[in-house]
Amino acid sequence: MSHLCKNANFHLNEKTKKALIRAYVEEKEIIPNTARKFTDTEELMKDLFSDE
Repeated sequence: MSHLCKNANFHLNEKTKKALIRAYVEEKEIIPNTARKFTDTEELMKDLFSDE
């Protein structure tokens, strides 16, 4: 997957590359899924857009 980032017409920083790779291997069940589960959209939006 990292070769896709090198050939893309946009730049991804290392943190974003690692997050995309982790999401991919979790989706393929290569490693356990560590994603948090949310019960409402407000909680999800806080998690996505907070600087913490």
